[in-house]
Amino acid sequence: SAEYKKAVKVITYHEFKGLSRSTINAVLAEFNNSYSLARPTLVALSSKSWRFSISSLFLRRKTISSMEAEHHPLVIWQSTGHGSIIPTLKTTGSPELDKELFESLIIPIQQRMLAEREVKDHALALELNNTEAEANEALHDCGCCFTATSFEALSACDDGGHFICFQC
Repeated sequence: SAEYKKAVKVITYHEFKGLSRSTINAVLAEFNNSYSLARPTLVALSSKSWRFSISSLFLRRKTISSMEAEHHPLVIWQSTGHGSIIPTLKTTGSPELDKELFESLIIPIQQRMLAEREVKDHALALELNNTEAEANEALHDCGCCFTATSFEALSACDDGGHFICFQC
């Protein structure tokens, strides 16, 4: 839509100030004005421009990575008020572009944060379980390596009913 095209131009002009507008327009035209498709090319071009090289020397800027959604200029980290922060998106003026950016930037960040939280929760649960089993003297020996292990980390052998830890 015309609203989408206008919002993409405004965003790219603001994000890639080191590139000329004609370069940005050419790249956008090449990718049919799709922000998600054109951005990696614009990132590559901007990191090779002489303006970026000079300004990075004086301002000590790092190269822009097309894969770092956390550092995208449209991603804002807001406090929830409960000690954590969540990623949100600046509105662009185009609901179509906002939806595209949300799906390509915010959702992957949320999925990665959820996976990291699940790994931490699992590690904490194992630690608490082992501590509780040790305190209650409820540890069992592995029939293979003879290490003391909680019952939840053991599996029974089909032949003879031996208990073997998950690592063995």
